[in-house]
Amino acid sequence: MTLLSRFAGAKLHFISLTYKLLAIFFSFKPAVLFLDEPTSALDDFTAQELLSNIKEFAKNNKTNVIVISHNKKLIDLFADDTIYLSGKEKL
Repeated sequence: MTLLSRFAGAKLHFISLTYKLLAIFFSFKPAVLFLDEPTSALDDFTAQELLSNIKEFAKNNKTNVIVISHNKKLIDLFADDTIYLSGKEKL
């Protein structure tokens, strides 16, 4: 087994686990769901796919989702509202 195939397997396991945990969280039908860096270990394509699914499910189930992220590209693509926290005067 090559290093690349092990990484792919580990990545697939991580993604599968992420979706399973989100399914459990959403099954409780929370009014608000807090996610801290849910895409930090994912490539851009997979991160966009995951956030797209989260946003669609949240919209269909009237759940507010608060996501902490350092990825401005994903924030710009998926956030309805944004709060920036910084120790600097300008971002």
